[in-house]
Amino acid sequence: MNDQERGSPPPTAIAEGAPFAEATAEVESEAPTKVASSPPGGEPDDGLFSGALAHSARSPEAELVLSLARASRSFITYDARNVAVRRLLAAYRDTVRRAVAKGEPLTYVIGPFEIYWGEEVVYREHDRERSMAFRLFRDGVRRFTVKPEVGWDDLLKLIEVLSVRYRGIRQQEDDTLTLLRQADFDNIEFEVVDVYVPSEEDPEEAADQQSFIDKAMPPPDWDQPLPALTRPVPIAFKPLAEDQLTALRAEYSEGALVRGALQVANEMLLLAKQSEDREIQGNVVLLCEEICKYLVVELRPSELVKVVCQAQALLPGLPETAKLAEAFGSGDILDRFLRDPDDLTADALMPLFALIKEDHLERVVDRFVEEPSQQTRRALMKILSRLAMGKPDALLSRLGDVPTDRMVDLFNVVCVVAPPERALEAAYAMTEHESPDVQLGALEVVAIDSYNERFHNTLNRLLSTDTPRLRVRAAAIFGEKCGRRGFPLLREHSEQLARNNKLDEIEAMTLGKALMSAARELAIPLLREWIRPRGLKGVFKKVSQGGKATRMLRFAAVAGLEVDGAEQSRKLVAWLSSKSDGELRERCEHALAKMPSAEEVKQREAAKQAEEAAKQAAEQVRQAAEATEQAAEAAAPAATPAKPASAKPAAATKARSEPQKMADAASAKPRRPGVHRGSARKG
Repeated sequence: MNDQERGSPPPTAIAEGAPFAEATAEVESEAPTKVASSPPGGEPDDGLFSGALAHSARSPEAELVLSLARASRSFITYDARNVAVRRLLAAYRDTVRRAVAKGEPLTYVIGPFEIYWGEEVVYREHDRERSMAFRLFRDGVRRFTVKPEVGWDDLLKLIEVLSVRYRGIRQQEDDTLTLLRQADFDNIEFEVVDVYVPSEEDPEEAADQQSFIDKAMPPPDWDQPLPALTRPVPIAFKPLAEDQLTALRAEYSEGALVRGALQVANEMLLLAKQSEDREIQGNVVLLCEEICKYLVVELRPSELVKVVCQAQALLPGLPETAKLAEAFGSGDILDRFLRDPDDLTADALMPLFALIKEDHLERVVDRFVEEPSQQTRRALMKILSRLAMGKPDALLSRLGDVPTDRMVDLFNVVCVVAPPERALEAAYAMTEHESPDVQLGALEVVAIDSYNERFHNTLNRLLSTDTPRLRVRAAAIFGEKCGRRGFPLLREHSEQLARNNKLDEIEAMTLGKALMSAARELAIPLLREWIRPRGLKGVFKKVSQGGKATRMLRFAAVAGLEVDGAEQSRKLVAWLSSKSDGELRERCEHALAKMPSAEEVKQREAAKQAEEAAKQAAEQVRQAAEATEQAAEAAAPAATPAKPASAKPAAATKARSEPQKMADAASAKPRRPGVHRGSARKG
């Protein structure tokens, strides 16, 4: 019977039809991408799965075979449209490109359970259900060669053939050899044998096979009793109710397989607990291991912890249980989940941290520092914020070691988990860093501190840097926090930058607003003078500064006076608008439109006066209450009835005289609002 009589599907439709074509077409159009190496279906990876090669020993030639096996097995677990399939196909494509980059053909020899590249074992898997080497060897393939000119079409055909063989074919379907011949590869060659030799496979003895079958047989009452058959009826279309459709959709919804796997693990562990056969219990733990591998691939850390903890609770003391907890409670498992933090939440990862015995905080910090993607670092920041809560020292000790572009992100986490005083202390230290980005990030935290000598000196130093954006932010904060004390420094700084031609429009406008924020009554005359100097001294100063310096100072003056509604300021800005052009004229027109009217100024002044009057009235009430309280305290000793004279009371009265004098003296001093001395002394 030839291939046409067998009715085999064409090679391009072997695996998944149109969805497979869509997935591979997207991969073909993508640029090479770094893809996580954890495989669906439990393929070897980084020592976490059986049969894996050590990560340090892998060569590009070994990675080619491993990526081929992963991509082929991915269609067992996922739909062809799934993003995991596209990732694994992209990894397969990029791995092949790296392996053939030397321009030499790659020849692989296939054994019953291993694949060799020269003397190197690049693939080993003794589980026949998962072994790609066993399936190829069983169907007669003994060697294959990948030429440097191999293209995506040949690579895709090879994936299609292997994915069919992984799924397990029926007897009437073609074997691998027939499928490879139909694929008609251009740059992949195969060496095959047509005669199957059972001794090459090293099959089990018949007795062992029968023994295995007997153990695998279910008990006689399994799935009993059988349901009673109803009366046969004709087949007809029947629409389903909405609740039935909802239940049906839930069976195929996202997470349905995960829920089913958890249910299987729970039921099998309960049955194993009831059994006294240690071999059965060990096999159930091995089943849980396979389920845990699946949960790792699906990025389900909380469900993974449930399975491991349930196995420890129901089957304690088994070597298999200890091995399960050790394998899935290691830092390598955490690294696997941290590769895709966007698909996880901090709440989902927290149970895994309880299972892992190693220093997981350091692992997360290392992963955060090494991650090049800003988006991924943001996801890791959320995890760090939860994990490092109450442990700021672990992050503060790393601030000096991380790269500059990571320092600000890590410091943001410190500000969340550390006490305010610790974060503020670190911020002051970071203002001396050489990177302007780090200084800017630290400056935002320093801005919340109250005005003091350290604050003043830090802002003064940042105002003198060579980075304009840092000076702009420092000037804005300085004007808001320093008040009249910082006004002379801001004025001197503005005029010096203008004289040295280091002032641009944005910084000039920021300085003008900062001067108004610092001391409005001092800033208004100064800004008016910058617009139109008065007298011979002002004209001489204008000439000495130069045209560009005068223009920049006028930018500052217009920006500052736009909040002043005085008629004189409005006239000066209008005059400057008529004498200027370009950006300065536009800025003047903007300020004129934004200036408050005379009525608005009166309302603001009235509101300000009312506020001041209310403050004064409140202060008078407070002072009157304090005076009344002091008078009551002074009269209290005189109203106390006299006691019989005796030596002991007299001594006590004499002993109390000095503290009482100190209390009377303290009562005459100004007190903070809300402190009641009488009640405090009574308590």
